[in-house]
Amino acid sequence: MSQPRFFCNAGKSRRLGVESRLATPVWQGWQGEITYTYSDFEFERYFVDNIDLKGNEFPGLPKHRWEGRVRYTHPTGIFGQLHVHRVGEFFVNDINTVTNHAYTLGQLLLGWEKKHRWLEGSVFIGINNLFDERYNANTRINAAFGRFFEPGPLLNVFGGLRIRMIPF
Repeated sequence: MSQPRFFCNAGKSRRLGVESRLATPVWQGWQGEITYTYSDFEFERYFVDNIDLKGNEFPGLPKHRWEGRVRYTHPTGIFGQLHVHRVGEFFVNDINTVTNHAYTLGQLLLGWEKKHRWLEGSVFIGINNLFDERYNANTRINAAFGRFFEPGPLLNVFGGLRIRMIPF
């Protein structure tokens, strides 16, 4: 009698990817940044239950992912930031039959920050999922019984207080 298998390494894979980042210096309180990741990962030799998965994409990794951020900080410490994150479509199982759809998330953050000698702090309020996108905050790769997706929250507001001691 054979034992059930809970984990299996792929035999061989091909991985081609590029990560890039472009950031501006702070100019009159403004700063911008954009990042991009391209991931082309596929199985070259991988059999599961006598199914040849050669050429299938790795699950859980979108081919395209980018983030952009623009921030303004006034000399008084008041700041505002817009952050946009785009995740491309990706498979959630090794046999590439179920996909997680592409989505775009936005975040708006407003607040005030102050530094004094060895102490810094900020008070902020923000809005997550600015575009009210339906997306999955977490995907479970090769999940049992098709339970791949954990939906993310819709548009939501948050706030906080941060205090930090700066080391000498």
